[in-house]
Amino acid sequence: MSRERKAGAPPQEPSDEKVGYGRPPSKRRIGKGEIRNPWGRAGKPKPPVDFLDETLVLRIDGEPRRLTRAEALDHFLFVKAAKGDVRAIQLLQVRSQARRQSAALPGDSVMSPDEEAAFDRFLRRAAARLAGEGSS
Repeated sequence: MSRERKAGAPPQEPSDEKVGYGRPPSKRRIGKGEIRNPWGRAGKPKPPVDFLDETLVLRIDGEPRRLTRAEALDHFLFVKAAKGDVRAIQLLQVRSQARRQSAALPGDSVMSPDEEAAFDRFLRRAAARLAGEGSS
């Protein structure tokens, strides 16, 4: 038994093209460069721990440098703290204390003990200077 066509539909011409599962008619196939679902399926969000470990290329003092997001954050907080931003100084102190607590071994620190001491002196002096300016 042959199927009857719908009223008003043009008669179909028999073709040698194979059509079936995984083989749509050639008129319905996705063409070159054609995108059917531009946004696609949502991917998995990255875990927050890996976010600060990603590397970036930033231009610092006119030269491109490869830094992690955490290092870039520390750099820009330090620049703002040097300009007198109180909140940046507080954030640097918090990040510095957290880094010390998370260091498993004494040799794990990125800064030498002398650099850490100098950094702490800078933060204390900047905080005292800004506290003195605010009370005047």
